[in-house]
Amino acid sequence: MKQFLLSLLISTAFLSSPSFAAEWTKIASRNVDFKTDVDVIKVGKSQGLFKAIKIDVDRGGIEMYDIVVHFENGEKFSPKTRVNFAKGSLSRTIDLPGDARAIEKVRFVYKSKGKKRKKIVKAKMEFYGKKVKAKKAVEKLFPNWKHLGSRDVAFKVEKDSINVLDDGKIRSFRIYVAEGNLEMYNIVVHFANGKKFSPDTRLKFSQGSNSRDIDLPGDARRVTKITFLYSSSSKKKGKAKIHVFGKK
Repeated sequence: MKQFLLSLLISTAFLSSPSFAAEWTKIASRNVDFKTDVDVIKVGKSQGLFKAIKIDVDRGGIEMYDIVVHFENGEKFSPKTRVNFAKGSLSRTIDLPGDARAIEKVRFVYKSKGKKRKKIVKAKMEFYGKKVKAKKAVEKLFPNWKHLGSRDVAFKVEKDSINVLDDGKIRSFRIYVAEGNLEMYNIVVHFANGKKFSPDTRLKFSQGSNSRDIDLPGDARRVTKITFLYSSSSKKKGKAKIHVFGKK
């Protein structure tokens, strides 16, 4: 009993610490049954990029094995570890290969420890991911593109612009929306020589999606800003974030 309380106190203190809250994001939780079972947790690119995962177990002991992390690019990673959890225990940090990865899903096989009783108390697993910083995470989504600028936008009909600080020339650009569902139209690209270009397109974005590559007329051009109209049917409060990337 003393060992369980000590383990629970350490786990609770760690999960509630400011440093943990700042670095780790809760991905999902599962109540597990008293049998050998297979489960899948869906994550998705919209949740961002992660460089490590961690698992917390409460209310019961389990043995977990055959953990497989599926990335958005189709690759897989298995940490080749068999993790035994006592009640109220926390796994080690499981580092993911590479700098930061978009996770599609996590598949795992587990078995509860102990005997099933009349009063069934299922163990609860919580999965956490360690994110990279927001700007760095977005930039890593498109490694061969230059991040030109970003803008926080409200969930309503509005006109806005993104100033391009990079002084290099680009041949095409794409738009990525980090949060919220947006429809964007009347896009106007302003060039350094005073000319403008408006692609004949109306773009619809779901959270964590990006536009097609939009080619600019002529050779590589110096872009100073991009203006656009947008609207959102999202009921979500707060703001979405729009990013623009360019390719030379």
